This record gives sequence, C-alpha cells and structure tokens, in this order.
Amino acid sequence: MRRLVVLLAVLWACLAGPNTGAQAAQDTPHQQGLLPAGADGAVVQLHGTPHLWIAGGGSLHWAGDTRGLAGRPVNWGDRREVDLDTLRRYPLGRPWLSAGLVKIGDPIYLVKWETGEAAPTLLHVQSIGDVDLFGINATNYGDLVLDQGTWEGRFRLAIDGLARGALAPATRPGGQPGAEPCLVTVERSAVDADGVLATLRNDCGAPRRFSLSFVVYDVPGGQPLTLTAAGAWDAPPGERAQFHFGAPRTAGTFAVPLRNAAERGENAVPLCLAVGARGCLQTDPFLYGAVKVLLEGGEGQPLLRTAADTGVQLRRDRTAASTLGSYRAGSGTITIDTSMDAYSDWERATVLAHELQHAADDVAGKLGRGTTCLGNEADAFRTQAKVWSGLWKGKLPQPWNRAQAELNDVVLTMARDPQQFAGILATLYTADCS
Repeated sequence: MRRLVVLLAVLWACLAGPNTGAQAAQDTPHQQGLLPAGADGAVVQLHGTPHLWIAGGGSLHWAGDTRGLAGRPVNWGDRREVDLDTLRRYPLGRPWLSAGLVKIGDPIYLVKWETGEAAPTLLHVQSIGDVDLFGINATNYGDLVLDQGTWEGRFRLAIDGLARGALAPATRPGGQPGAEPCLVTVERSAVDADGVLATLRNDCGAPRRFSLSFVVYDVPGGQPLTLTAAGAWDAPPGERAQFHFGAPRTAGTFAVPLRNAAERGENAVPLCLAVGARGCLQTDPFLYGAVKVLLEGGEGQPLLRTAADTGVQLRRDRTAASTLGSYRAGSGTITIDTSMDAYSDWERATVLAHELQHAADDVAGKLGRGTTCLGNEADAFRTQAKVWSGLWKGKLPQPWNRAQAELNDVVLTMARDPQQFAGILATLYTADCS
C-alpha cells in the first residue's frame, strides 16, 4: 500500500475582472485584510474548488501547475479561502502556466504539467466563462491559447498521445450530475465449485467494453465469503454470452455482481456522479463501481460528499512509483493506478477511501510534514481498514490476490498491535513526509 503523498498544494483558480473605478474602503480586498498590500506569494483559493491564485506584483495569478510556479515566490503558510463574489474584486494578472492551453476543434484544454511528471495531461476547460476568469483575455489569448499544430511544434509532443480529463469547473463549482452509465445486464448467475457461471447481455444499444466481478455469499444477504476474479467483455449491441469467473472454493450458494461502467482508457469521458453533495463528483468511468460501493457504506459517504463539494477529481492512470493510489494536494486529483484494473470494485473502493481521507484532511487544513504527515497516513489507513473490514462484515476473507493480502494485513496489524503499525508507517513514510 505504499504511496507517495504529494504535499505541494498548487493548482488552478477561478476569478474574474480587476477592480475598476473608485470603490469605498470597505469594498477593497486589501483594506479588508483579505490580501495584504504587497503580499507576494500569498495563496487565495476559491471556495468549493481546487482552483488557486498566487499574489504577485499587486495582482493575483491563476496557477496552472507546479512547473508554472517554478522560481516564483509562493507562501503556502499564507493561504485563505474566499467565495466567487469576493474573488471577482481582486486585480487579476496574467496566469502562471508551464505549457499554456491548446484548442482542439472547439474545446480548449489546460495543458497541466506537474513537476516530476514525464508528460502533461490535457484538462478540458468546462466553459468559455472559465477561460475569462482564469485571466485570459483579448490581449494575451494569442500567446496562451495555441492551436494543436502550433502547440505540438513548440513543445515537440504529440497531442494524441497525451492523457485527457476534465478541469474542475470554476464558475460552476461541482457541476450538475449527468446520466448514469449503461451497465452490463446479468441474466443469471450460479455459484459452482470454482467460481461463478454467469450469462451476460449488452442492452446498451452500442458496442461496449464491460468489466465486472462477483461477491460470493453463504446465503442471500448473508456473510460474504470471497470475490471472483475480474473479467472483461467487448460486447456488440444485443449480444448475449456466458462467462465463468474463477474464485476459491467456498461453501457459497449466492453471487451478487459488481458491475463497473467499463469504458476505460485515456479518452474515456469523465462521469459527473451524484453523491449527495451540492455538485457532482468528476469520476473516471472505470471507477464508477468503486464510488457506488462507497456510497452504500457509512465510511465512504461523507468523504465522497466532501470531495464533490471541493472539486476533487477521480482519475484512473499510472501513479508515481506505481503506487496503488495517490492524492495530489492542492490540485484536488485522486489517481487510482491502472494495476487496480485486475481487481474488483471492493479492492478499488478501499484504496479510493484511503485517498479520499487525504483529500478530506487537505480541505480541513490538516495535511503537513514530519509527524503531522505520519498522522495523516495513519488516518488514511484507519479509514481504509474500516471500509475493507466493513465490506466483509468484520470477517476478513482468505486472500487470493496481492491486494486482498495487503488490505487484510493492514486491518489485522492495526487491530492487534497499533504500535507495530505506527513503526511500519514511520519506516515507509519518513522520507516522503520530510
């Protein structure tokens, strides 16, 4: 379960219009004490989003990524959160970007290139109003927003080879929930000696790639005994097929499907999922099932709502150092590693819960370095352990894959010897937390 906790808080901002004309003293941000005059490096965050501005030269500058901040003064200890109306009254300067924006047809994408990443990610700007609020106007548009050919020539990278996602909305924090994805139809399933035999059907009216697995119970509504292996199906519309999902031998008699939304890959369109928050949760389609698992449990619900309310985005991608999951503070991005594709929604949901706890701690201002960082990790592992144990109703399964073995070990070690677990955390995370 090793994961690199990125503690740099840096990204995005949402803001419009410099102050114009004479204003009463009580309406001036500097005189209100929101941003001390000359406070270069101060950080301002738009409430309910991950978007940040950095003060510099008497203006605020939208921060696109960590590379764009290289060499600039940033005082992360001087950080405040304001609403959109307040932000609109600040003087707005040119955004600080590393690779600008690119226009591909009509859509405009932020080219977000974080320090330490080999290649940037294209994040679709949700509305033209956001472009204006980011400080991009008629005087600098031609310098900052490039067409595809010009961008590729300048940066010597092929646009088609870059991962894509959605930039958290600025003028519309959270967004509006969209339609639920079309899932595979499970006509029937039966537990046998070596797993589950299931008949599946594609009722979506279009070719789809489905991914699913099953939970095997002793009786309907009873004790979960094991998870089957995950299977994938490239299904033509209307197709019906029979598949066998392998699992350890158990005394199980009943199977419940875990149906992922499937559509995985760098070009998958993010879902906007309703999770009981003011807005929706931007989610990679392949993580749809994991989100639904957490929505059904007590530990995951408040974490999902906090993530949606603050503009956190869930991604499926390779993580730094191939860890199972990571949270990038400030950018509001949770990434679940593609290695988790091999497992079920239950394993993915548990890893996701760990990262959601980091996101919640970030919102609460609890993330830190040193011993505080080790405490952050302990909190995340406690949440992870509660989710994993809760799914199994307190009776952990006999593990039959690497992820299950690691998740079991965390639960058991924390319960049996908390001091030993604290020592393990110190060994694994001291270098990162320093």
